[in-house]
Amino acid sequence: MQKEAPGIPDRLEALNIANDHWLPGTRSLGPPAAAQAMAGMDAPRPAAKKHLYQEPAPITAIESKDALSEAAYLHLAARAAYQLNVTQLSHRIASAMQSRDPALVGHLMAELEKTQDPDSLFLIRLKAYWQIQQNHLQEARELLEQVLSRKPDDKESGVNLAVVDMRDGRIASARRRLEQLQHLYPEDDEIATALQKLRR
Repeated sequence: MQKEAPGIPDRLEALNIANDHWLPGTRSLGPPAAAQAMAGMDAPRPAAKKHLYQEPAPITAIESKDALSEAAYLHLAARAAYQLNVTQLSHRIASAMQSRDPALVGHLMAELEKTQDPDSLFLIRLKAYWQIQQNHLQEARELLEQVLSRKPDDKESGVNLAVVDMRDGRIASARRRLEQLQHLYPEDDEIATALQKLRR
Protein backbone atom coordinates (compact mmCIF):
# COMPACT_ATOMS: atom_id res chain seq x y z
CA MET A 1 0.00 0.00 0.00
CA GLN A 2 1.26 3.46 -0.85
CA LYS A 3 2.17 5.71 2.07
CA GLU A 4 -0.23 8.59 2.53
CA ALA A 5 1.19 12.05 3.00
CA PRO A 6 0.99 13.11 6.69
CA GLY A 7 -1.43 15.74 7.89
CA ILE A 8 -3.90 15.51 5.03
CA PRO A 9 -7.52 15.76 6.22
CA ASP A 10 -9.68 12.78 5.26
CA ARG A 11 -12.46 15.07 4.11
CA LEU A 12 -10.33 16.12 1.16
CA GLU A 13 -11.11 12.71 -0.30
CA ALA A 14 -14.71 13.84 -0.61
CA LEU A 15 -16.27 13.71 -4.03
CA ASN A 16 -19.41 15.50 -5.09
CA ILE A 17 -21.48 12.50 -6.27
CA ALA A 18 -23.63 14.54 -8.56
CA ASN A 19 -23.42 16.58 -11.69
CA ASP A 20 -24.02 20.31 -12.04
CA HIS A 21 -27.77 19.86 -12.36
CA TRP A 22 -27.98 18.26 -8.94
CA LEU A 23 -25.59 20.25 -6.77
CA PRO A 24 -24.64 23.56 -8.39
CA GLY A 25 -21.97 25.33 -6.38
CA THR A 26 -22.11 22.81 -3.54
CA ARG A 27 -19.13 22.08 -1.30
CA SER A 28 -17.39 18.74 -1.61
CA LEU A 29 -19.37 15.95 -0.02
CA GLY A 30 -18.59 12.36 0.89
CA PRO A 31 -20.81 9.65 -0.60
CA PRO A 32 -23.51 9.47 2.13
CA ALA A 33 -23.98 13.23 2.41
CA ALA A 34 -23.86 13.73 -1.34
CA ALA A 35 -26.44 11.04 -1.96
CA GLN A 36 -28.76 12.67 0.57
CA ALA A 37 -28.23 16.08 -0.99
CA MET A 38 -29.32 14.78 -4.37
CA ALA A 39 -32.87 14.06 -3.24
CA GLY A 40 -35.35 16.42 -4.84
CA MET A 41 -32.94 17.83 -7.43
CA ASP A 42 -32.96 17.42 -11.19
CA ALA A 43 -31.64 14.13 -12.53
CA PRO A 44 -28.70 14.07 -14.98
CA ARG A 45 -29.16 13.69 -18.70
CA PRO A 46 -29.61 9.98 -19.50
CA ALA A 47 -28.16 7.95 -22.33
CA ALA A 48 -30.00 7.98 -25.63
CA LYS A 49 -30.16 4.19 -25.64
CA LYS A 50 -33.19 2.36 -24.29
CA HIS A 51 -32.80 1.18 -20.71
CA LEU A 52 -34.74 0.42 -17.57
CA TYR A 53 -34.58 3.86 -15.98
CA GLN A 54 -34.69 6.03 -19.09
CA GLU A 55 -35.73 9.62 -18.54
CA PRO A 56 -38.89 10.60 -20.41
CA ALA A 57 -38.50 12.67 -23.55
CA PRO A 58 -39.54 16.35 -23.47
CA ILE A 59 -43.18 17.17 -24.12
CA THR A 60 -43.79 17.86 -27.81
CA ALA A 61 -46.49 19.97 -29.47
CA ILE A 62 -49.92 19.47 -27.88
CA GLU A 63 -53.12 20.68 -29.53
CA SER A 64 -55.53 21.23 -26.62
CA LYS A 65 -55.15 22.68 -23.14
CA ASP A 66 -56.64 19.53 -21.55
CA ALA A 67 -54.24 17.33 -23.45
CA LEU A 68 -51.35 19.53 -22.36
CA SER A 69 -52.34 19.19 -18.72
CA GLU A 70 -52.55 15.41 -18.95
CA ALA A 71 -49.33 15.13 -20.92
CA ALA A 72 -47.51 17.41 -18.47
CA TYR A 73 -48.75 15.36 -15.52
CA LEU A 74 -47.66 12.08 -17.09
CA HIS A 75 -44.30 13.56 -18.04
CA LEU A 76 -43.67 14.82 -14.51
CA ALA A 77 -44.71 11.48 -13.03
CA ALA A 78 -42.36 9.60 -15.35
CA ARG A 79 -39.53 12.01 -14.60
CA ALA A 80 -40.09 11.67 -10.85
CA ALA A 81 -39.94 7.88 -11.14
CA TYR A 82 -36.70 8.10 -13.12
CA GLN A 83 -35.19 10.54 -10.63
CA LEU A 84 -36.18 8.34 -7.69
CA ASN A 85 -34.50 5.31 -9.27
CA VAL A 86 -31.25 7.22 -9.81
CA THR A 87 -31.31 8.69 -6.30
CA GLN A 88 -31.98 5.29 -4.71
CA LEU A 89 -29.12 3.76 -6.70
CA SER A 90 -26.81 6.56 -5.55
CA HIS A 91 -27.77 5.95 -1.92
CA ARG A 92 -27.05 2.24 -2.28
CA ILE A 93 -23.70 2.88 -3.98
CA ALA A 94 -22.71 5.29 -1.20
CA SER A 95 -23.55 2.68 1.41
CA ALA A 96 -21.66 -0.07 -0.45
CA MET A 97 -18.59 2.18 -0.78
CA GLN A 98 -18.70 2.96 2.92
CA SER A 99 -18.84 -0.79 3.65
CA ARG A 100 -15.91 -1.41 1.26
CA ASP A 101 -17.90 -4.02 -0.66
CA PRO A 102 -16.33 -4.17 -4.17
CA ALA A 103 -18.73 -6.79 -5.53
CA LEU A 104 -21.81 -4.82 -4.52
CA VAL A 105 -20.34 -1.51 -5.69
CA GLY A 106 -19.58 -3.08 -9.08
CA HIS A 107 -23.10 -4.45 -9.41
CA LEU A 108 -24.76 -1.16 -8.45
CA MET A 109 -22.44 0.88 -10.65
CA ALA A 110 -23.44 -1.30 -13.60
CA GLU A 111 -27.08 -0.51 -12.82
CA LEU A 112 -26.32 3.21 -12.56
CA GLU A 113 -24.49 3.16 -15.89
CA LYS A 114 -27.78 2.17 -17.53
CA THR A 115 -29.18 5.57 -16.53
CA GLN A 116 -26.26 7.69 -17.74
CA ASP A 117 -24.44 8.72 -20.88
CA PRO A 118 -21.12 6.82 -21.00
CA ASP A 119 -19.25 10.14 -20.83
CA SER A 120 -21.34 11.56 -17.97
CA LEU A 121 -19.18 13.66 -15.62
CA PHE A 122 -21.37 12.49 -12.77
CA LEU A 123 -20.49 8.88 -13.52
CA ILE A 124 -16.78 9.54 -14.10
CA ARG A 125 -16.47 11.44 -10.79
CA LEU A 126 -18.16 8.59 -8.95
CA LYS A 127 -15.87 5.98 -10.51
CA ALA A 128 -12.83 8.10 -9.63
CA TYR A 129 -13.90 8.39 -6.01
CA TRP A 130 -14.25 4.61 -5.78
CA GLN A 131 -10.77 4.15 -7.21
CA ILE A 132 -9.38 6.52 -4.56
CA GLN A 133 -11.17 4.56 -1.87
CA GLN A 134 -9.41 1.41 -3.09
CA ASN A 135 -6.06 3.23 -3.38
CA HIS A 136 -5.99 2.60 -7.15
CA LEU A 137 -4.21 5.87 -7.76
CA GLN A 138 -3.39 5.59 -11.45
CA GLU A 139 -6.96 4.62 -12.35
CA ALA A 140 -8.32 7.48 -10.24
CA ARG A 141 -5.88 9.93 -11.84
CA GLU A 142 -6.95 8.97 -15.37
CA LEU A 143 -10.64 9.38 -14.54
CA LEU A 144 -10.17 12.72 -12.82
CA GLU A 145 -8.07 14.01 -15.69
CA GLN A 146 -10.93 13.10 -18.03
CA VAL A 147 -13.25 15.35 -16.03
CA LEU A 148 -10.73 18.20 -15.85
CA SER A 149 -10.00 18.03 -19.58
CA ARG A 150 -13.66 18.84 -20.17
CA LYS A 151 -14.22 21.09 -17.16
CA PRO A 152 -10.90 22.57 -15.97
CA ASP A 153 -12.48 24.49 -13.07
CA ASP A 154 -14.23 21.45 -11.57
CA LYS A 155 -13.46 21.89 -7.88
CA GLU A 156 -14.30 18.41 -6.64
CA SER A 157 -12.19 16.69 -9.28
CA GLY A 158 -9.34 19.13 -8.74
CA VAL A 159 -9.34 18.52 -4.98
CA ASN A 160 -9.50 14.77 -5.45
CA LEU A 161 -6.64 14.85 -7.94
CA ALA A 162 -4.62 16.75 -5.33
CA VAL A 163 -5.40 13.92 -2.90
CA VAL A 164 -4.14 11.42 -5.48
CA ASP A 165 -0.97 13.50 -5.87
CA MET A 166 -0.45 13.51 -2.09
CA ARG A 167 -0.91 9.77 -1.79
CA ASP A 168 1.44 9.29 -4.72
CA GLY A 169 4.13 11.36 -3.03
CA ARG A 170 3.79 14.27 -5.48
CA ILE A 171 3.52 16.92 -2.79
CA ALA A 172 4.73 19.83 -4.96
CA SER A 173 2.17 18.93 -7.64
CA ALA A 174 -0.59 18.70 -5.03
CA ARG A 175 0.40 22.11 -3.64
CA ARG A 176 0.35 23.73 -7.10
CA ARG A 177 -3.02 22.19 -7.86
CA LEU A 178 -4.52 23.44 -4.60
CA GLU A 179 -3.04 26.92 -5.15
CA GLN A 180 -4.74 27.05 -8.56
CA LEU A 181 -8.01 25.96 -6.98
CA GLN A 182 -7.66 28.56 -4.26
CA HIS A 183 -7.31 31.22 -6.94
CA LEU A 184 -10.59 30.00 -8.48
CA TYR A 185 -12.35 29.50 -5.13
CA PRO A 186 -10.77 32.01 -2.69
CA GLU A 187 -13.53 31.59 -0.08
CA ASP A 188 -13.26 27.80 0.15
CA ASP A 189 -12.13 26.82 3.67
CA GLU A 190 -11.36 23.20 2.73
CA ILE A 191 -8.80 24.21 0.11
CA ALA A 192 -7.25 26.80 2.43
CA THR A 193 -6.92 24.26 5.27
CA ALA A 194 -5.27 21.70 2.98
CA LEU A 195 -2.76 24.28 1.75
CA GLN A 196 -1.92 25.32 5.30
CA LYS A 197 -1.13 21.71 6.21
CA LEU A 198 1.03 21.23 3.11
CA ARG A 199 3.03 24.40 3.83
CA ARG A 200 3.97 23.36 7.36
